[in-house]
Amino acid sequence: MSERDDHAFIGVHDTETGEVVYLAPGVDRDDAPAWSPDGRRVAFIRRPGVPFDPPEPGRW
Repeated sequence: MSERDDHAFIGVHDTETGEVVYLAPGVDRDDAPAWSPDGRRVAFIRRPGVPFDPPEPGRW
C-alpha cells in the first residue's frame, strides 16, 4: 500500500522481478486489501474524501 498524505493506493509487488503493479490508482483512499481464496484477485475498500490516518508500521 502506498500512502501519500491525503490518499493511498494498493500495489502488488513481484518479488522476483521487483515490479510493482498498482491496482486502479487514483487520488482516493484505498484500504484493507485482501486476496481472494484462490489467489487470483485482490479486493479492497475505496473511500473517497476520507482523511488519511496512518496505520502502525508493520509487515503485511
